[in-house]
Amino acid sequence: MGPLSRETWAQRLGAFRASPSAFMAGPEGEDLGRDLLSDLRSEKLSEQTKVSLLALSLEYPAQLWPDAPAAEAAATFLLDTLDSLPPRPSALRRPLLLAATTTLVAGDVLGPTSGASLRLLPLLLGLAASGDLGPRLGPSWEQRSLQATACECLRELESCKPGLLGGCLGLLRSLLGQEGPVGQVQPLSLLLALALRNSLVIQAKARARASGQGLFTARVSPTGSGPWDWTLAEEGDAHLQPQAPSWPAAEEEGGLSALEPSPEEARELRAAVAQLLDTSYLLTPVAQAQLLWLLGWALRGLRGQPPVLFKPQLVRLLGTAQLTLLHAVLALKAAFGEALFTAQDEALLLRRLTVAAQHPALPLPAQLFYLHCLLSFPENCPLGPAGEEAAPLLLEPQLCCGLLPSLQHDPMALLARLHLLCLLCAEDGDEEEKGQGQGPRRYLEELLAGLWQRAALSGGPRALATLCFQASYLVARCLSGQPAALAPLTHGLAQLYRARPALAPHFVDLLDQVGSELGEPLRVVLRQDLVSRSGKDEALRWHLQMLAKVADQDAQPETLRFLQAAAAYCTDWGLQQALLQESTCGPRNLPRFLLPHRQSNALHGPQGHRVPTPSPGASPQEAAGAAVSSAGWRMTTEGQALLCWGKSLCCCPCLLGSPPSGSPGPVLSLLMGALGEERARDRWGGGRSGGLPQARAPAIICCVIWASRRQPHQEGFGSRKRKLLQLFAAERDLR
Repeated sequence: MGPLSRETWAQRLGAFRASPSAFMAGPEGEDLGRDLLSDLRSEKLSEQTKVSLLALSLEYPAQLWPDAPAAEAAATFLLDTLDSLPPRPSALRRPLLLAATTTLVAGDVLGPTSGASLRLLPLLLGLAASGDLGPRLGPSWEQRSLQATACECLRELESCKPGLLGGCLGLLRSLLGQEGPVGQVQPLSLLLALALRNSLVIQAKARARASGQGLFTARVSPTGSGPWDWTLAEEGDAHLQPQAPSWPAAEEEGGLSALEPSPEEARELRAAVAQLLDTSYLLTPVAQAQLLWLLGWALRGLRGQPPVLFKPQLVRLLGTAQLTLLHAVLALKAAFGEALFTAQDEALLLRRLTVAAQHPALPLPAQLFYLHCLLSFPENCPLGPAGEEAAPLLLEPQLCCGLLPSLQHDPMALLARLHLLCLLCAEDGDEEEKGQGQGPRRYLEELLAGLWQRAALSGGPRALATLCFQASYLVARCLSGQPAALAPLTHGLAQLYRARPALAPHFVDLLDQVGSELGEPLRVVLRQDLVSRSGKDEALRWHLQMLAKVADQDAQPETLRFLQAAAAYCTDWGLQQALLQESTCGPRNLPRFLLPHRQSNALHGPQGHRVPTPSPGASPQEAAGAAVSSAGWRMTTEGQALLCWGKSLCCCPCLLGSPPSGSPGPVLSLLMGALGEERARDRWGGGRSGGLPQARAPAIICCVIWASRRQPHQEGFGSRKRKLLQLFAAERDLR
């Protein structure tokens, strides 16, 4: 089949980009990679169309050539196409270099046994050196324009194979020292910094040698294929993680300080670092920041290499307005501390961050960045243990007056400023109670009161309630060690629940997240408020959900009274299911929870013998089963407890109906029809004081929950249900 037209390729590329996996699974997917390579040499297609084809190979190399042999063949074909271009200027040389590099990396075929790799690496290094490689790569001016592209490709290969350019450090340093266009300084600087960092870190981790001898000496591969250090690259795969936006902890670096260069190598290393730093002002801010990251990581903890090399750059960088550069400066401060930054430098940085965080002309993301830098400021001499949150020692309260949070702030800015205010309150402690005026603690209480007031508005936006609970969690986390500061928070949250019980899901989530310092007092206050309510409440649904979270064994009688009072008002199916879910919270709590003192006389047998007290470890089968003997009915311990609990609930005429049409299944999957009132009265009788003349069978169906173990659709549920009803009938006969 001949080459495809531009219109056909446009349709195929559009279909592929719409769904790459579906296109590759179709009939045209298998031939897409082959057709793409063959049409790169077609004279019927313009260079613009071929550039579009190469762009597809840069975005989806793994889909076009999924295995290593296909990737190797594709990279070889791309290099052959590059060699076959006419000597005139062409727009295809740069995308062909990028495509060949991407194909080798994505296909994981970069190595000493790959013919395409051994062809590509000398080509890239020659272009990076600005040498004249002959007319096959176009005019000399075009080859010089490809220098930055070659450096980018080499940097990509070094990132994927750390240590690959370990034998080229001397060559790269000499190239950086040559006079040339200013635009070539940045790609060479970043390439040399990356190769230097990888070489130092890998050698230190692998402990290949006790010194850095030969660090800047050109080395030849044992195979004679060039200065590529494939051995160091293999060690890099095992010892060096991909470049991250932050440095690893000193203990995670695995002995970087074990590499101690010789005096001569130390001088060369310092000269190379100084050369990179001296020309760094020619780089863009983002490139400068990356250069500082790489060099700081390379020299961190290295013996005989003081961080004073960075000192000349601090005079220029401490006053920078670029966020990326400021971030890199703070990273250097975290790495080297007082060895590089004086107390005056630290105070200057704090003043700059404080003023910038409240500058009205800065956009919100920039203000949040400065606030984050304040909250995680790396101090020279922190007082607390490592990792503990605390406000910087040199951050005076007068500097923070403009950083106090307000209800008018954006939610993200409010939370960030509130975080800083909480750290100031944690430092202040109880000292402000002895002083005069309004301290941070008082301001914090007033701010929380305003948040609670807005969240308590009926029908208010969900965002206000979410912000209120986010702020409450932040305060609870930062002030967990100060009970005096958490007491107003506890009472304020309790008042918020009284004002708006519909926020019960937020309270449940907050109780799941906070520690015991706030969680336990808040549970006690909420439980006391809940059990003191009457069952007749419009927010009964939320009260039941809240009670399921804060219920405690020590308050079981009060909880039982509340459930008994609430059962009379559970006329809605959803409320009935919520009541059942709360009533059947767990069989282990059943004996103490369901046996109030007034029901103790129900535990006597037919001859007045005392039935043994229920054991907490009894199984649910024992609670629901009944043993029949020649002497008559005898029930297990928890079976008697079920009867007492059922009778205590049956005093309320609660009718459990069926779920409304279209609604999801019940909470406990309990589908059971209601028995008529007459049938219930005939079954139970009304002559005795212990009888249940007003009982309806659905009111005592909670007992069936224990027997069914919340699996009513399993085989045998009907027999267990009948057995429970027989238990109640047997209790009447025993009387």
